[in-house]
Amino acid sequence: MSNLGSKIRQIRVSKHLTQEQMERKTGIKREYLSKIETGGLPNITIKTLTKITNALGVPLSKFFRESA
Repeated sequence: MSNLGSKIRQIRVSKHLTQEQMERKTGIKREYLSKIETGGLPNITIKTLTKITNALGVPLSKFFRESA
């Protein structure tokens, strides 16, 4: 699992959100979110990451801090 993907999953789970709920909040398909979380997509765009961070209610910078 990629570091970025694992952080996304960790925050999503801590907020008790399913991938289906994230799909509704972001407009990003659940299958695509799953690939992000498991490291199946080595690169995602800032636009996609921004949609995810907005849905999770966390700042974009959280994913670029070592301790995040």
